[in-house]
Amino acid sequence: MYKRIDFTKLEGLATYQDTLDFLQTSYREAISAVAKAFGSKVIVTGITDQGATYSDGWVVIDGELMPFAGGLKSDRIVVEELTDTEVFSDGSIQTVYYTKRAKLGITGGFALADFIRVDTMSAISVSLKNLITAHNNLQAAFGSHTHSWNQITDKPATFTPSWHQHDWNDVINKPSLLTVLYKGSWHIGDFGGGSDGNWLIPIPNVNTNNYLVAGSLLSIGSNWDNDNDVMWMVRNKQSTFFELLLRQVSGNLQNLRFEYVLIPL
Repeated sequence: MYKRIDFTKLEGLATYQDTLDFLQTSYREAISAVAKAFGSKVIVTGITDQGATYSDGWVVIDGELMPFAGGLKSDRIVVEELTDTEVFSDGSIQTVYYTKRAKLGITGGFALADFIRVDTMSAISVSLKNLITAHNNLQAAFGSHTHSWNQITDKPATFTPSWHQHDWNDVINKPSLLTVLYKGSWHIGDFGGGSDGNWLIPIPNVNTNNYLVAGSLLSIGSNWDNDNDVMWMVRNKQSTFFELLLRQVSGNLQNLRFEYVLIPL
């Protein structure tokens, strides 16, 4: 309890009105907080059908816990406040005791049908949890369920395509993008007729010699029929260079440039 009086102190604790009010408030506030958690119109215990009557019990009305006085059946519950008096030290008689209770009534108050039993609330909570579980299971099954094209009925015979776009990250089963280590070109110009030639083509360090040289000889001279008299290949691939080999089948003048891309294997 968040409020308490230490009665272990000896030699007599004087009891005053504020002492008793402290005791009453400590229990009243705590019980009211628990009662408000139930709701507005709740049957906590009792109020069972006895044929022509309802039994005694306890109810929560507007967050306040109070006893219920059973009686002859009626379709409404009303709240009454009973009072009692006490004789004071000055001889006066004053009303100091107040007792709230609920009972069956004819008019006013609250409809009995609006009250929910605590066990019903518990059952509703369980049902909601089961419903959420069933929903999650259905959603998971739906997400993983597929149909073959032939199982789909009433599908249109043709589709009219329309322009649309998708974020690249939303596309599934997409092919891997080509990785390029380096791309460049090397001017060869012309070399001796009817002979072989080789060039060391320098490249930035690509940290591997396991790559493919994808390239082409570009004709940049005025006589294309001379420029096409050359064939090429590569050898001695290193991380900072590779060797380009050329073979000319005629002695004509060429003007060539080698363009290439390095692709990791």
